[in-house]
Amino acid sequence: MPIGRFAASSSIDHRRRSCANLRRGLAVPADGRKVIHVKLRQWHLGLLSGLFCAAGLVSLPSPAHHSYAAYDLNLTRTLKGTVESFHWSNPHSTFTLVLEPDGRGEPIKWNIITSGPAILKRFGWTQDSLKPGDRVSVLCNPMTDGSHGGRLHTVVLLDTGQVLRTKFSDGPQ
Repeated sequence: MPIGRFAASSSIDHRRRSCANLRRGLAVPADGRKVIHVKLRQWHLGLLSGLFCAAGLVSLPSPAHHSYAAYDLNLTRTLKGTVESFHWSNPHSTFTLVLEPDGRGEPIKWNIITSGPAILKRFGWTQDSLKPGDRVSVLCNPMTDGSHGGRLHTVVLLDTGQVLRTKFSDGPQ
């Protein structure tokens, strides 16, 4: 007796195959072809949707890759010195500041880290904002371990009075 477009078979072997196929999500139509059941199609669509979502997530930029835990965020320090080098690069722009010690002693080099170029551009920076030999005053968060490094807040060029701000600067942006 036909059920929909599927026919019942008089053969016991054919009925066993039909029942097994129905349990697996396959049906045997009257002409003997196997037809993919709706559940199997849904599974394929789900897999395809999942792959598209995964590809989309992989292509999105990561919002953050580390923290500022190495810096004492409760303490700021003002340093005056001369820029030795400035690296305008991702993920962070950096510069080396040479401090002349009071009295005797060797000059001290501080490595200062700031945001990447895309963020600094929003605050008016360019790759030529700092040049070797510039005399500057820097406000930064020092390293928690006491080493000579810091996270930049603000730079003041001492010869011109120009203020270079970052996203960590206080006051009007």
